[in-house]
Amino acid sequence: MDSDRYLTPEWSRSALLLIDVQHDFVAGSSVVSGTAERLPAMARLAAAFRAAGRPVIHIVRLYEPGGSDVDAVRRAAVESGAHIAAPGTAGAQIAQTLLPQPVELDCTALLAGELQTVGPGEYVVYKPRWSAFFRTALDTQLRTMGVSTVVVAGCNLPNCPRATLFDASELDYRTVLATDATSQTTPERLADLTLIGVTLADTATITEALAAQQDTPPQIRVVAAVVVDDAGRALVVRKRGTTAFMQPGGKLDPGESAPDALRRELAEELGVHVAPTDVSPLGTYTAAAANEPGHRVSAELFAVTLRAEPSAQAEIDEIAWIDPARPGDLELAPLTREAVLGLVRRTCE
Repeated sequence: MDSDRYLTPEWSRSALLLIDVQHDFVAGSSVVSGTAERLPAMARLAAAFRAAGRPVIHIVRLYEPGGSDVDAVRRAAVESGAHIAAPGTAGAQIAQTLLPQPVELDCTALLAGELQTVGPGEYVVYKPRWSAFFRTALDTQLRTMGVSTVVVAGCNLPNCPRATLFDASELDYRTVLATDATSQTTPERLADLTLIGVTLADTATITEALAAQQDTPPQIRVVAAVVVDDAGRALVVRKRGTTAFMQPGGKLDPGESAPDALRRELAEELGVHVAPTDVSPLGTYTAAAANEPGHRVSAELFAVTLRAEPSAQAEIDEIAWIDPARPGDLELAPLTREAVLGLVRRTCE
């Protein structure tokens, strides 16, 4: 199916979200049935992500007794003084088997919206409601790390994991649910998630996919423009100190969306300012990197309409317009040669 290219997990750009695996929900005052039994699978997942060098993010709840910043179903109880994952208590702590080392939550920092680092590429994020994305820095952190795929596991599928998967889908992440590492799953609930494009996979499948990535070349994430003039010619550029012509574009800055990064690159490299309405996604394509031996590029391609004449600026030494059917003897980057020219030919047919 054509939709698969937007849904298939990109394991080399994945992150694990472990949701609400705190003592009160595992074996304390507010036990969620089935969570303790899923801990071994969660621990295996966390170990696999660490071994693959992929991020692990622990999402936690913190309810201050007497406070009101609480989801509606628990608000009355917490306002009355109930202790449920209360800051500073043992019940709020993450199950130690899921952590790389013994860690005490810094509840003051977490409640202030800060991320707590607990290991290389491993963080804790506090969420005030069901979704891990609601009023948190999670989306910004994931995009800074170049994450395209979120793997969700943890406590109580119908509540926080499900809300997180829906929000992740809304934010255009590829989504995976670790079915044997999440409590309160049922066939009906799992079937509902497939309707929004969630991939269902068990721990063994995810672990194997991550291990396979370690044998593949490292990827560089970039954005690139596909620009075609009225004569059907494609725009390519050559950067200073290189020999191959390629698509204009480049790497994303931390926290930058792909369309914004591309618009910035076009302004810097070609001196053209592009409106958001003149940028349309074409999908993500991979190819050998032209200038980084042993690497591959994962490029988010966008069709771009230019309203002004481009010129070589900044690190661009030369621009050229080429016939996609007869590019001649110009040296082209693999992405341009293998993916872009075919896209342009199909578009112009």
